[in-house]
Amino acid sequence: MPALNRSFNPVPEELCPICGDKTSGYHYGLQTCESCKGFFKRTVQNKKVYSCVDNQNCPIDKTQRKRCPYCRFQKCLNVGMKLEAVRADRMRGGRNKFGPMYKRDRALKQQALRQRQQLMYVQHSTPMDQASTPDIKPDVSRLYPPVPTNMASGPTSASFYESSANFSPTGYQPPDITDLRMPSPNVPEIVRTLTQACSTCDGEELKIRLANTIEQEMMKWVSSSSYPPFVNEQNDLSCEILHLLCRLADLSLFHLVEWARQAIFFRDLQIDDQMKLLQTAWSQLLVLHFLYRQIQADKQDELILVHGHSISFDFIRRVGLTDWIAILTNTTKKLRALNIDEQDLACIRYLVLLEPDVAVTDEAKIKIENWQDQVSRGLQEYTISCYFHAHDKYQKLILMLPELKQLAVRCENYLYKRHLDGDVKEHNLLMEMLHSQRN
Repeated sequence: MPALNRSFNPVPEELCPICGDKTSGYHYGLQTCESCKGFFKRTVQNKKVYSCVDNQNCPIDKTQRKRCPYCRFQKCLNVGMKLEAVRADRMRGGRNKFGPMYKRDRALKQQALRQRQQLMYVQHSTPMDQASTPDIKPDVSRLYPPVPTNMASGPTSASFYESSANFSPTGYQPPDITDLRMPSPNVPEIVRTLTQACSTCDGEELKIRLANTIEQEMMKWVSSSSYPPFVNEQNDLSCEILHLLCRLADLSLFHLVEWARQAIFFRDLQIDDQMKLLQTAWSQLLVLHFLYRQIQADKQDELILVHGHSISFDFIRRVGLTDWIAILTNTTKKLRALNIDEQDLACIRYLVLLEPDVAVTDEAKIKIENWQDQVSRGLQEYTISCYFHAHDKYQKLILMLPELKQLAVRCENYLYKRHLDGDVKEHNLLMEMLHSQRN
């Protein structure tokens, strides 16, 4: 039997995460090449402001990294280069306060390399080798926990809010990777806290439940006579699509309420104040949740339901929902132009949720005003420090809030009308929240 080759390749050559060229070391918080290091330094020290002549999505690689400085600088920031690491006095050498970060980054990469090598060893070993070396097999079960086959359904009774305190869905728990995240000095503590608190809003459990719901509905369509001849049954199909969207919205709303009940600030309020805030903010939170999914997917002609599932705009037009395509496209385009990220999203969620004017008690109103001020100042500080080239980003984000509210109200009115017409017959949390606005 030929001898088993147990030698491993040396540490792979690091490539610049911006352009793909060979790295020359750590520069401004990240391993980059000399070219991107110099470009980033000149941009920051000279306070250059670039613009993109295309759609702000230009490819950046070694051969064309100089074609669009705007997109190149955006990529520098997105992958983690630090503005505050560049010296303002134009002297050589960056501000040396990232030593611990560099060490941690190197340690994590070495750890990942060892795990890959162990996995390669296991995959290329004979059964005898595996039996004799059990200690090198990585524990992949901890990284990929089993996904349950039966996900708990959302609540449908009016007493959901009070009873859901004991709800513990038997679901997928994503691996805890928060300890691997590198906190950026640019992010204010309040923004970092809110971002972490919002990480469960669109977690793996919700995505799995949404995907399962979509597949269940599609199976119904496949087994019915209305699939695939949709064109001749426009009204019926419009109801089917609306039914699916309502089920997905109900699941998302359930998770949003569960998140809010445990959310920082919000959990310190009395039940009556919590209910009042949720009854006011639920549709805006849902719309924001939905729009951010469209931004992440960056699809121009599809409605993204959840990762891996979408509906084409052409299909939506055929079922008589053309007006909503223009509304969705226009709003998504505005948010995408603001380069909204998860930190912005977390702050906006809290600004929407914490509305002092709807508080039941004066004590709660004072608390909420204070919290809203903290969130607003944190968002402003974050946008100024991390997006200094877009000096008006904070103002534009705040100006988007009334537009978001108008869109949410429009969705509510449309859904309520379809409900009165008998097209939406479900009795669930979504419908209860919709009726609570009108009682």
